[in-house]
Amino acid sequence: LVLATVLASASAFTNPIISGVNADPSAIRVGDDYFLVSSSFEYFPGVPVHHSTNLVDWELIGHGLNENNKISDRQLLTTGGIFAPTIRHHNRTFYIITTYADSIRFLPDFFPFQQNNFIVSTDDPFWNNWTQPLYLDQAGIDPDLFWDTDGTVYLSTGYPEFGPKGGNSTIWQSKLDLTTGYSLTQPEMIYRSSLPENIRWAEGPHVYLINGTYYLSVAEGGTEVLRRQTIHRGPSPSGPWEASPLGPMLFNSRDPSAPIQQTGHADIFQRPDGKWYSVFLAVRPQLPQNINGTYQLGRETFLSSVTWNEDGWPLANNGNLVTFEMEDPNLPAKSNASHTLRDDFSGSSLKLGWEFRGTPSRPWWRVENNTLSLRGTTATLDALDGMALVLRKQDGLFYTFSVDMTFNPTMDTQEAGIVAWVNDHYHDTVSVVQCQDGSNSTCLKTLVTVTPSRL
Repeated sequence: LVLATVLASASAFTNPIISGVNADPSAIRVGDDYFLVSSSFEYFPGVPVHHSTNLVDWELIGHGLNENNKISDRQLLTTGGIFAPTIRHHNRTFYIITTYADSIRFLPDFFPFQQNNFIVSTDDPFWNNWTQPLYLDQAGIDPDLFWDTDGTVYLSTGYPEFGPKGGNSTIWQSKLDLTTGYSLTQPEMIYRSSLPENIRWAEGPHVYLINGTYYLSVAEGGTEVLRRQTIHRGPSPSGPWEASPLGPMLFNSRDPSAPIQQTGHADIFQRPDGKWYSVFLAVRPQLPQNINGTYQLGRETFLSSVTWNEDGWPLANNGNLVTFEMEDPNLPAKSNASHTLRDDFSGSSLKLGWEFRGTPSRPWWRVENNTLSLRGTTATLDALDGMALVLRKQDGLFYTFSVDMTFNPTMDTQEAGIVAWVNDHYHDTVSVVQCQDGSNSTCLKTLVTVTPSRL
């Protein structure tokens, strides 16, 4: 199997730094190493963990949820599953905190209290040996962990404020016992979005202590074109919060024609030399009217420097729009060579980067003799789970794909092939089937699937 993408040349570093679907990034620096996690939604293994030593070149080193600590997430609807993880490091331990959204149970309405927040931890992310999930009792999505100087641990989550007006969105916080997962205090609302009601959606909170001042960073404006990152500061981890007079820290959609849109869900961190950076999600629309264009590669991970003014307020890219080519003398340029992946299926297991839709209930695949063998199931590709399907993220707009496949159907219900997969509602297949003329020979079948959303 061969996958290839062509990367544009870069005068400095090139955005996105992690191409393909890698939404809601969170990153930390530990020594000279950087670790980044992102949402995995309905796919398994969950919570991809990337590593870098220069912020430009990233390698997938494992998953926060894998065969050793997997959770049962079958029958998930599209965009259910794992939401917006945060990665943090404290006292030689790495923590990932995230939300598992059971999208069957919150139909027909979106109720965060029907979702589960949990923590996994490890002392070495390179070993891919994360603990079993420790479930928490605070509601909400996109959880954040913050350790104050006295050792108190604060848990913050995004939560809709249901009231007469509706549409308000808030951040709630409690003190957390990391041993049991129980909140030590009742959750209190620490932030309410002041954006117009139709876009008042606050999520992805992060609390920081920087130079003696507490900061709260919030993704606001919804998950579409008006997404932005706001920044606030206050005298304690719970506020009260003062909004930045500079406006959003990050907001590309102020220019609807910009080729990069929906910037937000950011996390910030400091390099050893004192310079600050932010990772965040954004999309690359592919229509002339960029702000509403289709983005085939989903929400990807981008990078920008962060500068602070003399009054202690941060701005991404010095207040300028984030671009594909980011001039930065402090970072290396990403290689402009073609990136080619060739998997000969050596060894006895799938290499990192292959994914399943949902956690498989049993192994229907086998890797041996330089071959990946799939055992067919009764589930078709529009099922919610149980299909014999392995996937890999497309990481370039221009992409070639080839696979050598052997399949000899003996019944008209048997089918195998390749798929260009968006989700269970939208996918294109090229498959080998038994011909319908009664000759028992094989035919090639192509199919474009577009089905109404179950939501």
